[in-house]
Amino acid sequence: MRRIILNIGELAVSKEEVVLETILGSCVAVCLWDERQRIGGLNHFLLPHEPLGVEKSTVYGETSIDTLVEQIHDLGADMTGLRAQIFGGGSLSSPLEDIFEIGSENVKIARERMRHYGIPVVGGHMGDNNGIRVSLRISTGEVTVCPLGTGTKKLAHFEATEMARLSKPCNTCIRCGSCDELGIKRRKGRTP
Repeated sequence: MRRIILNIGELAVSKEEVVLETILGSCVAVCLWDERQRIGGLNHFLLPHEPLGVEKSTVYGETSIDTLVEQIHDLGADMTGLRAQIFGGGSLSSPLEDIFEIGSENVKIARERMRHYGIPVVGGHMGDNNGIRVSLRISTGEVTVCPLGTGTKKLAHFEATEMARLSKPCNTCIRCGSCDELGIKRRKGRTP
């Protein structure tokens, strides 16, 4: 069976017999599946919202989820038959986690968008302290979650590097966490 591996900012929808797979830490993946039509999709996003002045991108939760829903609908899924599962949103040890709870904010935006579309969340695996591998088998809707264990530090470093790359540094930003000076001050308790 063909496997499609998703990286940060990617998503896929299909009605063929494929397995969609991704690896998550504080990132989140929303799995959508329509049992009657046997259509499913999976995304992988890094941050909940685009910062002001940044172009819309599927790296960000709201845009990624909206694009996933649009594409699965265009493929023929019945919106009333869609069911969602949410994965990831881990609390990995990384420099940014001290400043902003990325994982929990990613889960929050996923839940908000599912409520917006009226798609029930029927399961998932969120808030783990380790990275996970998520696989969705389109033909059955079966989702498999495997803990990563030893790869978690490398995953946390990769996610933190991507967050810093995508965020514009500033002196007052607490959202992106890319400012080393602010991070140091916050950890020492010198900023409100």
